[in-house]
Amino acid sequence: MGARAVAVGRDFFSGYAGLGLYYAWVFISFNSSRVMGIDGRELSVMHVLSAVSAMAVFLGVIAGFRWLVQWSFRRAVLLLVVAGMVGAVGTLLFSWPPLASSVGCGELGAFMTGLGCSPVVLAWGAVYRRLEPRLMVLFTSLSFAEAALLYGLAEWAGQVGGSVMVSIMPLASALTVIGSVQRDFCGSDTRASHNMLRTFLVSEGEGRPSVGAVLPWHVFAGLAAALFSYGGLRVCLGDMAAGVFANGALMVLPMLLAVIVFCVYSVIASRTALNLGVLYRMTITIWTLAFMLLMLLEQGQEDIAFFAASLSSVLFEILTWAFLVETARAAHVSALPVFAAGRFAVHFGIIAGEVTAFFLAENVIGFAAIAVCALVVSAGFMFKDHDTTFTFEGSATNGPCEEEAHRRASNWFRMP
Repeated sequence: MGARAVAVGRDFFSGYAGLGLYYAWVFISFNSSRVMGIDGRELSVMHVLSAVSAMAVFLGVIAGFRWLVQWSFRRAVLLLVVAGMVGAVGTLLFSWPPLASSVGCGELGAFMTGLGCSPVVLAWGAVYRRLEPRLMVLFTSLSFAEAALLYGLAEWAGQVGGSVMVSIMPLASALTVIGSVQRDFCGSDTRASHNMLRTFLVSEGEGRPSVGAVLPWHVFAGLAAALFSYGGLRVCLGDMAAGVFANGALMVLPMLLAVIVFCVYSVIASRTALNLGVLYRMTITIWTLAFMLLMLLEQGQEDIAFFAASLSSVLFEILTWAFLVETARAAHVSALPVFAAGRFAVHFGIIAGEVTAFFLAENVIGFAAIAVCALVVSAGFMFKDHDTTFTFEGSATNGPCEEEAHRRASNWFRMP
């Protein structure tokens, strides 16, 4: 048992821990006013700019997937290196104090981060897509725990030290995902680099390189509706209690708690399948509670509301990552278009909520009513158990049967 744990840990840190760098960058860049040097409302503005450029990248990947799989591995490596550098420079522009204070510099940096970091997260989706489900659950949990620890370290380092740390993360994540792919699929065969991207993105016997994938409307709407509420809640908290974004404990502790909840549920759930819909509905309930705390309790309770919002948002992010990985695996399609569509829904929902809350800044109660209705619709109609349940390998059925895979493929994707 001990030897196996050591082997699993070595495997994680040598090939999969870079995902934690990406999520640490996300949470620090758009939640830590102590590190970024701006208040909660400005953090939301920067997130909108970053998300808009990221959505453009995701749409480009969906539209150009058939072209992308024809790339050589070396070209993909070059793209990831450049993307990591763009993300790093962009982060530095809106976090480094002397630069961020320049007019337009922070906004340009935020826009650049969306362009640079989006290819990196898509590459990690393709890497995690190849994991056996139990390992995927474990490594996803470890990655978010890593992100929480890095968040705390950046907070401790202060604005200057934290700015340097968070600026390095996009490039470091890009380099580690390149190393992961090279280790597992290139080895010492230099000739493999010409066709490696095709082999990596579309596994042998699992469809054609030109396969396209989009989320069905009800899942897309469910993700977007739930995150619409969270995006608006961020703006409301930034307006009413900007100080919560300066308290690192209100992010680090919920991040660790979300990991624990996900791990415990994964352990006590069925040995043969895992239903993410239960936890999805729980996160939506916590978001509703956060709105109630914000609207109904006396002023001074914003810390509790922010803690609840952070807990549910991190748990929702963990679930969505696992959900997209398993969707691609079970339906036997490439992870790239699946993650591009899923991440588009995530960003679309959050920025729609943020922009709406900006316009309703004088009517917070009105926005809260809209958001709670969106949460009810999302929880009640758009996260069905048969869409959010996946089967573990090695179960009695030895993973999803062909009929199940075909059903998922036909329900979830347009396959040319």
